[in-house]
Amino acid sequence: MSWLSSAFSSLTGKTAQRQVNAALAASNAQASRIFDEQKAEAERQRQAMLAAENTRQGNIKAGNSAIDNAFAQFNDDYFNKASNSYAGAQLPELNNQLTQARGDLTAQLAERGTLESSIGAHRFGQLEERAGNARAGIGNAATDFANGLRSNVDTAKNKLYDLSLSAADPAAVSARSIGESTSLARSGATPQLQPLGNVFSDFLTPLAYAATAYSNSTGPLRPRVAAGAPTSGAGSSRVVK
Repeated sequence: MSWLSSAFSSLTGKTAQRQVNAALAASNAQASRIFDEQKAEAERQRQAMLAAENTRQGNIKAGNSAIDNAFAQFNDDYFNKASNSYAGAQLPELNNQLTQARGDLTAQLAERGTLESSIGAHRFGQLEERAGNARAGIGNAATDFANGLRSNVDTAKNKLYDLSLSAADPAAVSARSIGESTSLARSGATPQLQPLGNVFSDFLTPLAYAATAYSNSTGPLRPRVAAGAPTSGAGSSRVVK
């Protein structure tokens, strides 16, 4: 019986081992399957995230393109025209003032008898210099206006680029870009001008006062010559003009 008991024990042990091995194999297979499933799910999620990012980048690119298209009008030629438009709105007024000032200066110098003198030429030179300075001032203001407009355009575009990056919504960005560019174009076409003022008033006023004082004077400013008094040589009187 000992051999039979031994054989039975051996058989039982082998069966148990086979069961253990089978259980381990099943467990390993299940673990391997779970790992493969998890790996596949991770890859699926990675591909989904990659596709979503590709879509997002495409939307951002489309939004940026919409911004560039809406703002394409704001090139160097546009800003040059804006500067010229600003200057063109004020230069006619300056020219009108200059024409009036020339007439007033001519009349005042003629009244004093100095229209053809070196003093008259000097005053006309000063008047033209004042006009030149005023033109330069208008030119500088026009340049500042165009530069300010360019800065506003750049600021608006950068904000829209930020919106495109954060929203990744090309339709919304396009609509916003069109609205912004239209508003900026309107402000460039209709600049808010500062009043030019009277450029030559303080230039002509002292001369006008002097002319009035001269014409009304009965004292040293306008010496009177007695009737019959000599007009040349010793004892003569002369007004310096």
